[in-house]
Amino acid sequence: MDKENLTCFPIMEEVLHLEQVGAHGDLSFASDATLNRFEFSVPDPSVEHLEKTSRVEGVDVECMLLSAFVLVLDRYSGGLLDEWIRIDKPPTFGDLARHFSSDPSYGFDGECFSKQFCVHDFPRDLGTPTIPKCRMLFVCDAWELESRQANADGQIAPCSPSREAHDAMHDFSLRLFAERKSDSTLQIKGCLAYRTQWWRRDRVERFVGHFLTLLSQATTGPDTIPAKLPILTIREQRQLLLEFNNTACEYPAELCVHQLFEQQVERTPDAVALVFEDQQLSYTELNARSNRVARYLRKHGVGDETPVGLCLDRSLDLVVAILGILKAGGTYVPLDLQ
Repeated sequence: MDKENLTCFPIMEEVLHLEQVGAHGDLSFASDATLNRFEFSVPDPSVEHLEKTSRVEGVDVECMLLSAFVLVLDRYSGGLLDEWIRIDKPPTFGDLARHFSSDPSYGFDGECFSKQFCVHDFPRDLGTPTIPKCRMLFVCDAWELESRQANADGQIAPCSPSREAHDAMHDFSLRLFAERKSDSTLQIKGCLAYRTQWWRRDRVERFVGHFLTLLSQATTGPDTIPAKLPILTIREQRQLLLEFNNTACEYPAELCVHQLFEQQVERTPDAVALVFEDQQLSYTELNARSNRVARYLRKHGVGDETPVGLCLDRSLDLVVAILGILKAGGTYVPLDLQ
């Protein structure tokens, strides 16, 4: 990706649910709005896959970066991709990148350019759930890192006043800066500008994580349909599959289920214990009814580990019967007459 071949692409203007904001558009931003920035780097393995897939698919790296950004916006905005690219079958990631690459509206006029655009009903953290018209910006700037020195800690230096002003005209701006290092490997850094009155920093960090995850997955599988591309980070997957399901707790192994139920009756006698359609029973009511069943069964010879057939449809009576059998010391045997 030599400097003379690097191009910058805007979001396509004909997109349904996206609309170009003209010079006299009706969107104004609050003068007291605070703009913050979150800086990040695209991991080297992802950049390597990005370049390799770019060569195989015959599309520019910038178009693939734009495609990843569009797909994450699609996930956040409730599934707008079908309106963005009109083809007979669900597009793959490669199809979307080729669409941006072949569209004449993304021509290169010798300098990097950007265009403002809106995404309707984009979610936010603070205030109302969504922003009716969220002004966004995507820029891929190949020369930015060459003209700005990185800080000692590797962070991107502050934007120039002109870029500050340009970002201030948008609510959500993604700038990607590409540079070829001395060993010929490509380095890509990013800066996401956002309004602090609408988004928290942790949500923006999460968005960037989703962007990097989808980019990594898409560049290793460009023939994948976007809906099947994961966006959750490894940490989020671990949290969802392990931490949220870590419901283990100390369990009194010497007590049976009906005994634990009776303890709960003592703690919350009037609380609702069972609901079926428009019927419900409190813990006290359920306990009393199951006790009557238990006494009846014991009167008719049910004792420890006596099997008791049970054939009932789903209902309050089904739970009453199960508890009654257990209280009598028996074991219930579900029967299916069909």
